Parts: sequence; C-alpha cells; structure tokens
Amino acid sequence: MEGRFRLTKVVRIDHTDDGNDASKKIFDYSNKTIERLMNDGYQDALAQMDLQRIKDRVSELAKRMTIPVILKGKSNSYIKKLEEDIHQIKENMKISRYTIILNELVPNLVNDVDSIQVLNDKSQLSLKEEKASLIAAAKQFQDTIKNRIATIR
Repeated sequence: MEGRFRLTKVVRIDHTDDGNDASKKIFDYSNKTIERLMNDGYQDALAQMDLQRIKDRVSELAKRMTIPVILKGKSNSYIKKLEEDIHQIKENMKISRYTIILNELVPNLVNDVDSIQVLNDKSQLSLKEEKASLIAAAKQFQDTIKNRIATIR
C-alpha cells in the first residue's frame, strides 16, 4: 500500500439516530437489519464526502476572495455566512433532519454563494469558477440527501 495514495483528510462519520436503531433491538442480527445498517452507513458516507467537498470549495473560495480589493471587509462576512450555513447542515444531519437540509439549508447555501459579487474582468475569472464549483458541490450534496430520504421511506 505504501506509495499508492496519500491520505490528506480524515472525516468522521457518525451513525445517525433514526429512532429505529438496531441497538434498541439488542439481538437483531437479521439480514434485513444488517442490510439496512450497511445501506445507511453507505448513504451517510456519501453525504459526509459531499459535505467535505463543500467545505473544501469554501476554503478555496476564501483564498480567491482575499485577492480583490473591492471585496475588502466583505470577503470575511461572506465566508463566515457560508461556514454558518455548513454548521447548520451538520447539526441537522446529526438528528436526521434531511427534509430541512434539502428544502431550506442547501438552497440557503446556494443563495449565499450566488450573492457574492464578482467583477467582470479577467482577474475575477477564478473566483467565478470557484463559485460555480461550490454551487455544483452543493447540488451534488442535495442529490445525495434526496437519495438518503428515499432510502428511509
């Protein structure tokens, strides 16, 4: 395994309490329960990877926003708002509020990204691209949450 890949991040994935947890059924080792737990874990992993992608895109956006003089002072407030949006998403994921994430929190994040002002000159091209990349990551996360909701039903 040495030299094949380099780990740069570790993301912790916690099992969410869905009220139908197998731990409440102490000795339930049925195929149905084990398959459900495996599928839940898979869906949780996908959601966490998508959320990490969003965090990475916000970090890249923050780097690009430190350059433009016109955004002085505003860039920090934009990034803080995006970080607050991510925090709200994480908190709601802990308690399985997927509908709120899907219908309110992700659209709020996308709106906050859209509200970032970008000049129409060549120096701002990378900032526009980073915004588009962040929005694409948010929409991918939204699709993952839709799939998560579908597996719960």
